[in-house]
Amino acid sequence: MISKRLQTVTSMVERAVCVADIGCDHGFVPIYMVENGICERAIAMDVRSGPLGKATDNVSRAGLSDRIELRLSDGADKLNVGEADAITICGMGGALIRSIMEAKPEVFRGADRLVLGPQSEIYDFRRFLLESGYDINDEQVVFEEEKYYFLIKSQYIGMPQCYNEAELNYGRHPLMRRDETLKGYILKERQLALRVLDGLPDKSIPAGVKNLNRIRFIDNVLGDYYG
Repeated sequence: MISKRLQTVTSMVERAVCVADIGCDHGFVPIYMVENGICERAIAMDVRSGPLGKATDNVSRAGLSDRIELRLSDGADKLNVGEADAITICGMGGALIRSIMEAKPEVFRGADRLVLGPQSEIYDFRRFLLESGYDINDEQVVFEEEKYYFLIKSQYIGMPQCYNEAELNYGRHPLMRRDETLKGYILKERQLALRVLDGLPDKSIPAGVKNLNRIRFIDNVLGDYYG
């Protein structure tokens, strides 16, 4: 069964001549995209030889060794400018994805589209993209296996962009669509902040003030975007 995240990543890539999947793990993303005509060929890359070996086996079993190239690479180190018109990096923390992009910026700036799935530091990662001249063309929120995942479609345009606080926290596109999956994520955040607040004997201490302000902020977001 194909996961929601894989389907969403695929839909955000749309069509490409070559997709580079950085941190490919067992190679399921490039295999799926080549098999389903999303791209003509792919480059599957991972810093670990173990997962890359399994990806090699999976690519071979799928009969795609002539269309999917596997590379042992620390981030985008072994990817040249212009080799891939689409790049995907999913399943890593936002700080790690940022470090990969900053280590070889010319590769990411030269791609037609990026599909990025930061699993932590998402606020800071959005801000990094926007301040670094990347546009966020779309963002999807996926709920799978009791977890929320944010997938960002981006492209370098060379001009800094600006988001308000709500958009930095939750993504402009899902908010503008009044995305119901995002609403579930926001409500979960509120519940967690309320639980922490209720567990404090003195709500005037810094932790109490912080969580109370967070709840007020969330309530304002819900009111502004969800009515």
